[in-house]
Amino acid sequence: MDSREAHVGTLVRLLDGRKRNGRGSLGRIERTYGHPDHLAMDVRFEDGGAELCWHHELAREADAPPLPSGAPDDDG
Repeated sequence: MDSREAHVGTLVRLLDGRKRNGRGSLGRIERTYGHPDHLAMDVRFEDGGAELCWHHELAREADAPPLPSGAPDDDG
């Protein structure tokens, strides 16, 4: 994912699924940190877990299914 595509609420997929030990790799960006050219992001994943990820570790999910109920919405 390009760093400038990263916005709060964007659905993303972790490119390296092994990073999460086989747990769900689809999530939503909750917060961004750093310079717009090289962002880090808090991502809340479909299993409820959260991780700090770099923009290059993620791919934007244009046609991603909705996250399970109970997951945070775009407004936080």
